[in-house]
Amino acid sequence: EVTAWIVEITSLQGELTRHWTGASDCVDITWDGRNESGIRVPDGTYSLTYTREGQGDMTENFLSVIEINTVAPDLQLPSDQIVEATDINTIVDPGQATARDVFGNLLLPQSSPAGPFPLGTHEITWVVEDRFGNSTSSVQTITVVDTQAPVFGQAVSILEFADEPLALDLEPPVVTDVFPVTISNDAPSLFPPGTTLVTWQAIDPSGNTSHVQQL
Repeated sequence: EVTAWIVEITSLQGELTRHWTGASDCVDITWDGRNESGIRVPDGTYSLTYTREGQGDMTENFLSVIEINTVAPDLQLPSDQIVEATDINTIVDPGQATARDVFGNLLLPQSSPAGPFPLGTHEITWVVEDRFGNSTSSVQTITVVDTQAPVFGQAVSILEFADEPLALDLEPPVVTDVFPVTISNDAPSLFPPGTTLVTWQAIDPSGNTSHVQQL
């Protein structure tokens, strides 16, 4: 039967930080990281011991080591990126952030969103948390650009026989691009006898332009 007990928290230097006493068979202690004066204790390592008295005997038991850390992890991000669009929404590998806690232990940062990303500038937020609940977050910038002009296929020449101006319904040449393009030409409404050079133009949403000529 336990007639009295003492729970003590001490620093590595042996200084008494906090203590509790009581007379009961059950000990239920919650420490808020503060000393006897209610002041938050410095980061560091503390030991928890339990002394009990019962039937004239006294025993002291070492219970555990308590580490306190309020320093946020160090988070290192991969470089910001500017990538060329490969689709309407482009898959981007942002790289991997690295992080360590104050004790030098490696931590695994998490990121969001994962993409894929449309044209424009986007922010990926990296977050890491250590086992003490301290967290660090930072933002990496991903910019998706389109600098590639549309690509025309071959424009087939057209041969028509006429003695007077002729209206023709021209079929646009094949054009490829990551994004939808707008195609136009400078053809006249009526083609006079002789050779007429028609210039086709394709422009994508980023303003990249290409041309091809057709006879």
